[in-house]
Amino acid sequence: MKNHFKSQRAKAWRNLIVAATNAALEQGLFSFRVNDNRWPGAGAEERQGYVFRFKFLGMPCSGYVGDIGWGELSIHAALNPPKDGEDRVRACNAGFWAGEAFASGCLERELGAYMQTCSSLYIRRHLIPIIAAAKIEPVGYRDHR
Repeated sequence: MKNHFKSQRAKAWRNLIVAATNAALEQGLFSFRVNDNRWPGAGAEERQGYVFRFKFLGMPCSGYVGDIGWGELSIHAALNPPKDGEDRVRACNAGFWAGEAFASGCLERELGAYMQTCSSLYIRRHLIPIIAAAKIEPVGYRDHR
């Protein structure tokens, strides 16, 4: 597979967001079918998302998945979240309030399953090479269009 992520920061974003997406899939929170959201409360009239936990590189993480319409999902990930702020991962601009690294992205499901470029990354410098070097592959979707 051709590597579409050239910089270390881009690779770190890709790896953290893929880890969160894979964890949400593994936990059965959604499928790749449009509007097939399965997290608790997903059928409610309000578009509420769901916060979940997972591990990446042996470190605790908070994840968030939410429906943003048109078959797309918002995916967020926070590495090493603070004990009093795990729910902060819901905010798309949570940054370092959510953890030592925070990534957000969008998963397209209507035109095929792939991560879109609507993304952000906040990351402590010492974590960039560690997260960028991780070996993780998307499960059933592409990490780019």
